[in-house]
Amino acid sequence: MTGMYTEATFLNEVQRLVEQGAGFVTATVVRVQGSSSGNKGDSALVVNGEIKGWIGGGCAQPAVKKAARWALDEGKPLLIRVGPEGERANAGDLTFLPSHCASEGILDIFIQPYNCAPTLLVFGSTPTAAHIAHFALSLSYQVRMFAKTEVWPSIPDSVMKHDFADLSDEAMPSTGGVHIFSVVATQGQGDMRALKAALNTDSSHILLVASRKKAASMMGSLADEGISEASLSRIISPAGLELAAVTQQEIAISVVAQLVKLHRTDVDHSGDTAQSDGDEVPEKPTTAGVSKEKKTSKKACCHGN
Repeated sequence: MTGMYTEATFLNEVQRLVEQGAGFVTATVVRVQGSSSGNKGDSALVVNGEIKGWIGGGCAQPAVKKAARWALDEGKPLLIRVGPEGERANAGDLTFLPSHCASEGILDIFIQPYNCAPTLLVFGSTPTAAHIAHFALSLSYQVRMFAKTEVWPSIPDSVMKHDFADLSDEAMPSTGGVHIFSVVATQGQGDMRALKAALNTDSSHILLVASRKKAASMMGSLADEGISEASLSRIISPAGLELAAVTQQEIAISVVAQLVKLHRTDVDHSGDTAQSDGDEVPEKPTTAGVSKEKKTSKKACCHGN
């Protein structure tokens, strides 16, 4: 079924990845035409760009890796056809990916993504932090919150909670997510400690809820401590889109709205990173509503103290 993977091993690995919250894809061969080392029913996992299992040889694997990246980005399954260029016209509604194998075999492969929702790390014990966690959950984000234990009762049960007192400057373990963001909403309660912890995660963007002046001071201190410019460039502050927000709930909405924009912009531009094998690749499948806006470093809203 899955190369060196037995069925039990395959299912156990799926369960482990689901429990870990790691983004991954299952790929299953559903149709074979002509000569191919892949057979109908062959299955594999794609985790961090690595194929575990069997869906065919070196001709099919690059295509499956690209399709896995697309499916995880968009959060939707794909049915792909891998074959010689002349088969493109016959692919119909399937997403066609060319193969240059001399055998000219054709494989139809179903790509199913799991755990592709963004992961959000929220640092802070403030009402704003709690509201951000709540609104992110409503968008199906996987939320982990670092807060004082006394405020845990106000945090939704589905949020994975960590004691703020346990934060350190050591590198934090990977969350295993596909798209990872951090929000620091400490607002005067352990700001630098939380920001250092966020920098030690694999977050692509770190939103700091603070005034422009305070953010500049904190980033200057971090630079003096030897934090690289590349690492500091992940920090966005003041956080939040310009909504003329006043209340804690409104500030939280503006921050989560910015997370949505960042996530959709990242997804929209991620197709370039998937094309690593030198093959000609068709335009990435698109999803209605995905933002086409260019990234901008101009952040208007000024929240915090």
